[in-house]
Amino acid sequence: MRSIAHEPDVPRYVHVASDHDGVRAAWERLGFEPVLGWDRGDAVRSTLFRAGPAFVELVDGESLRAAAARPYAAAVAISGR
Repeated sequence: MRSIAHEPDVPRYVHVASDHDGVRAAWERLGFEPVLGWDRGDAVRSTLFRAGPAFVELVDGESLRAAAARPYAAAVAISGR
């Protein structure tokens, strides 16, 4: 069974934050519900929230930058042979 978080007709928005934990705590205090079992399937840290009929993915900016830098670093190491 597929999760509704993966359905193409459900609007989904992304918010990149430098303070993932602080924003997550604030959103939870405002009543946003985290989607349990959410996993991006990569090294980027994120939390998916239900926001009415849509979803908002809160992404940790630091882990996003680190993940983006990894392929470049690997390419440089490989090309140095």
